[in-house]
Amino acid sequence: MPSDRVNQSIEFDINPLIGITDMCAALQKSRATVHRWVKSQKLIAPVYRNRRTLGWCPNEFKRWQLSQDNAPKH
Repeated sequence: MPSDRVNQSIEFDINPLIGITDMCAALQKSRATVHRWVKSQKLIAPVYRNRRTLGWCPNEFKRWQLSQDNAPKH
């Protein structure tokens, strides 16, 4: 009995993660500020493995940037 799921394609985001150095450069902020922003949820959380930061998903970061551009300024 064939399954319909066999023929379904799976999409993966194969873009490399944005590392901390590149994230600091993109935001023009220090590592400490980037970590503070993550902790206070001002910046999206990175991908972690074994309590180590691996990096940020480029697509998620682009969405976050767009949301910041559209946010009301105080």
